[in-house]
Amino acid sequence: TFTNWLADPGFESGTTTNWVNMPPWTWSGATFAAPSTTDFVYGSTTKRTTVHGGTHAFKIWGYFQPYATTVGAMQTFPCAPGSTWAASGWAATQTPDNMTSTDTSYIEVQFLDSNTNLAGPAADNTSATMTSASPVDTWSQFQVVDPIGGDTNLVAPGGTAFVRFLIRAYQPGTYPGGSC
Repeated sequence: TFTNWLADPGFESGTTTNWVNMPPWTWSGATFAAPSTTDFVYGSTTKRTTVHGGTHAFKIWGYFQPYATTVGAMQTFPCAPGSTWAASGWAATQTPDNMTSTDTSYIEVQFLDSNTNLAGPAADNTSATMTSASPVDTWSQFQVVDPIGGDTNLVAPGGTAFVRFLIRAYQPGTYPGGSC
């Protein structure tokens, strides 16, 4: 049966309390927030944040660093080998704070061993990416798929002890700006 394991998956509480920074970027503070429909899009004094449903959205951006980074927010849960998982989400990049240059954002599911290392060659699964070429101010659904078979039912490989759900953002070496 279907079970939603994520705590506050739609950010309906208006916080990101249950989400944590993806290591090793904890030293620089969070790169995400939960703006509401009453907040202005960063850089605007007239345009409000839009959401796919409810009153809040999850906003993610890269660090302001002179080198490439892949940051993110995650939740991790115990998981048994052979168990089946799925993940999808809605994403948008909104003007005037839309993604630029070679920024990307995507959803990822990782199966991890007891030491939180990837558990086997089929342990890392991602969705399509949102890029600067993606439609602006438009909500699109992103489904995580198995990179080997393209299946949306993700099966935990042997040696799995944890499953990790991530919302990721890649920023190139020079920060071009924008968020998703």
